[in-house]
Amino acid sequence: MHLALQNKHYPTTRALMSLDLELIQVRERGGITPLHFVAGKIGDNEQEKVELLELLAEFLSTGKLSIEDLMNQCETAIHIAVRTGNTEAFKVLFGWLRRANLTQILD
Repeated sequence: MHLALQNKHYPTTRALMSLDLELIQVRERGGITPLHFVAGKIGDNEQEKVELLELLAEFLSTGKLSIEDLMNQCETAIHIAVRTGNTEAFKVLFGWLRRANLTQILD
């Protein structure tokens, strides 16, 4: 799944996710999960931005616990969105945290 994301093969990412939902929590070097990757990726054009935000929402809806996953540097996906200036991803992540009543992980 990580290779598909890195190479912008988003349909392949979705296909892999449909085969095994646990792939959402597989960690790459540095402890990065697919959710972390997408939270930090802004996109090169408007279509890619929309695609990445849709993937972010899909990851959250299918891998609810992945929002709490920490990278090796103790960062969550929301930390990465803030650090990279990905305001759209931050809005999606923060909105999801509020709806899921999980805002305590921001502490």
